[in-house]
Amino acid sequence: MSKNIFQIRVGEKEVGKRLDLFLTQKFTYLSRSKIQKIIEQKLLTVNGKNPQPAYLVKEKDEIKFFIPQEEPKRFDPESIPLKIIYEDQDILVVDKPAGMVVHPACGRKHGTLLNAVLGYLGDFQLARAGIVHRLDKETSGLIVIAKNEQTQSFLQLQFKMRSTVKKYLSLVWGRMGSQKGIVDAPIGRSRMNRKKMTVTEKGKAAQTYYKVVKVLQTSEDQFVSLLEVTPKTGRTHQIRVHLKALGHPVVGDKTYGRNQSLDRKLGRQFLHAYYLKFRLPDEGEKEISIQLSRDLERFFQTLTVK
Repeated sequence: MSKNIFQIRVGEKEVGKRLDLFLTQKFTYLSRSKIQKIIEQKLLTVNGKNPQPAYLVKEKDEIKFFIPQEEPKRFDPESIPLKIIYEDQDILVVDKPAGMVVHPACGRKHGTLLNAVLGYLGDFQLARAGIVHRLDKETSGLIVIAKNEQTQSFLQLQFKMRSTVKKYLSLVWGRMGSQKGIVDAPIGRSRMNRKKMTVTEKGKAAQTYYKVVKVLQTSEDQFVSLLEVTPKTGRTHQIRVHLKALGHPVVGDKTYGRNQSLDRKLGRQFLHAYYLKFRLPDEGEKEISIQLSRDLERFFQTLTVK
């Protein structure tokens, strides 16, 4: 059976559930909206017939559905230097510099990490050039790229199921109230500024762990803290929003920060993805870590450890 065709039979304990909800519970890597789209496109049958999303499943219902292969969009390969941290036949891991956008979007079709990956790998047909996660434009650090379809699907599922481990180093304003902790607060789009995210009860669940590495003092006698930050979810701007909600925004953050002289001196947010742990189809667990980027390291050396 093709890997894009799925089949399942309804059990006795599952009778009476809405079809779309039943399937999102069984196939947790598929969103409810994705399931509904599959149903609307008549790519799903129950006992050989096309149902509605609100159909209530019955015992022994035979459900079959097809997920069409995503056609890769065409983007231009570009000769942009990449800082390669690791490479084998399945993956490419790079250290993305601050200032580089990961994917092309409206108004920016060139100069992205995707363009650089296409330029490096040559004739490459995977969707999104094999890139399975992203970093904000002004965040530097590790990004893993799949080099074949099997690895891409395997990694995408891990990021969807949150079984990967991602760790960041971040410099924030002030002294933390405790040496380690967790921010458990939902994040959604700001009603005042649609380009910004905020903590809101109507947002999506989000959890971020943090641990204090060092407390430092600036030349202006202000305290800053170097944190190791581990997000358990992957909401837009999650780390930056959660740290701002704690009252300790990321130094240099032009969107959520304080815009003080130290922020302007750095010129970009002090947020660096330094550690990744994930699994590969045939090789088991892979751990990769890197040092701070040169600009952050130089900036860090201007501070005094307390």
